[in-house]
Amino acid sequence: MAKSCCFAQCQGPIQAAIRPGLWLPGVRNLHLATETWTISSSPQAAFDAIVEAVGSIADEENLIIRKERKAELYLEIWSYTPYCNWLDIVEIRLHDVQPDSSTNNETIAEARSFSSGLFPACCPLGFIFSSIFFWVPFSGNNFNTHRLEAIRKAITSAAVTVSDEGPTCC
Repeated sequence: MAKSCCFAQCQGPIQAAIRPGLWLPGVRNLHLATETWTISSSPQAAFDAIVEAVGSIADEENLIIRKERKAELYLEIWSYTPYCNWLDIVEIRLHDVQPDSSTNNETIAEARSFSSGLFPACCPLGFIFSSIFFWVPFSGNNFNTHRLEAIRKAITSAAVTVSDEGPTCC
């Protein structure tokens, strides 16, 4: 796993909390990737499969699980890009297809990956500059699309089919 610099480690949590890269709908679509997966297993088993899949590719994809809320079926994964340490965030939310059924064997996973801001986390006060220049369009260089694809391919203990993918306008 590529090491993040001291500034990135200190400023990353701030940039992840404020997320200026998502503030403007038209601009955020340039560096946002979304997919909806249908997983043929229970929500708890699907959650465990995703955590295991992320762990298996964490070093090569530079992924760090920051929030793992099994009760809420929510994962937040951070990825610092090599060299400049831009902070990209992956969020995965799982939902029961039939929450009232005791024999539920299908789960919907809504996954999105996005760049948190224009300036890298290693830039001193980068989160402030990203906040000031939130309106400036920038590309995610398909890193977010690639990251979701890598996670989807790594899930082996549950059958996953992608039912929707691509940027959304919300």
